Amino acid sequence: MQTSEELRKSNQKKILILGGTNFMGRTLVHSLLEQNHLITILNRGNVYWNDADPFGDRVRKVVCDRDNTQLFKRFLTNLLDQNSVDYIVDFSAYEPSDIIPVVEVFGGGKIKHYIFISTDSIYMVCKTPESNRQWKEEDAIRPQNEDLRNKLAKGDSYGHKKMKCEEFLIQTFQQIQFPYTSLRLPDVIGPYDGTDRFWKYQLWLRVSRLVDSNGSFICDPVDVTLDAITKPLSFVISNDVITAIHALWRMDLEKIIGQSYNLSFIEQPNLKQFLDLMSHYLKIDTRYYNRFENQIKNSNVNNNDSNNSDTESDDDDDDATEYYPSVSCGPIDITKAINELQGWKPTPLANAIEITCKFFDDAWFNFENDRPVKRYSKQARQIIHNHFIQLKQSL
Repeated sequence: MQTSEELRKSNQKKILILGGTNFMGRTLVHSLLEQNHLITILNRGNVYWNDADPFGDRVRKVVCDRDNTQLFKRFLTNLLDQNSVDYIVDFSAYEPSDIIPVVEVFGGGKIKHYIFISTDSIYMVCKTPESNRQWKEEDAIRPQNEDLRNKLAKGDSYGHKKMKCEEFLIQTFQQIQFPYTSLRLPDVIGPYDGTDRFWKYQLWLRVSRLVDSNGSFICDPVDVTLDAITKPLSFVISNDVITAIHALWRMDLEKIIGQSYNLSFIEQPNLKQFLDLMSHYLKIDTRYYNRFENQIKNSNVNNNDSNNSDTESDDDDDDATEYYPSVSCGPIDITKAINELQGWKPTPLANAIEITCKFFDDAWFNFENDRPVKRYSKQARQIIHNHFIQLKQSL
């Protein structure tokens, strides 16, 4: 009969995380440490969220820029020689040249499973499904027309490169049975989101009605376009990506190798609905500027708003900012993930927004150097800071 220590070691996985100190990687590492797995992190050693070493001596750390192919491959070979890797999760591969050294070192049955973190941006370079339905995994096919293929690739270089990664993995799977699975993600929200998209919106919503000593608004109203009120979007929270990874590793690997899965919330709000959910959690009455309606009326923003703003907003304003979505292909279908990833269930959207909003409200004080305030004047920044102090005191 196995002792508890022997049982613990028999369930221990040896996992290499490529990336790992920012956003999803950080969340994954913490969850794996809770299960006592052996973790190696290989990344460039950049500092995120004021913390150069969020895991201390609980993980093995390798500092390496994978763009230095020879050095990267040497580190991977060392890990192989030391029998330190059974599973790999790759957050930082953006083109096939990033993956080739991994396949060269660990191909031929030397690892159990490789998870490639992909994106819904790949659908931007694929032919549009018939009947304008949501994108399914099998829709990841480039158009046959070469001119259209090149046009789409040029229009979204990120999606093109990620698609090339998936095409390379499919080829290696067919040739040498390299044991990969791809997870295709839409815009990701959650704690430690380093893109600042969510935080910028949250801050904008919070301060849209703040005024200076003259009674003038410190910023423009939150901009809403026609797309923002008509087009459904897909999002996912980082923790749902992590639970999907755990779900994959609970399954028979033979069933998931060579497969791709879309991940997102069940809900598919338009941008206005998404922002309204944020406003609801923040308990604020957001000041919006409906650009589409104002264009139809051939009028400017309400005079009170435009006259009291630091900068004018009108029909010809090219400075209006939408931080979401990062793609225009539309929402993705997650039926396959729900049906096949045992025990995986997306977080309700409202809960995910609450989790993320709470993190970034706290982040104002916890991560002062990371505040996304470049768009605000020095005077406005002080007004915003005083507002957060009042909020903190009221809790």
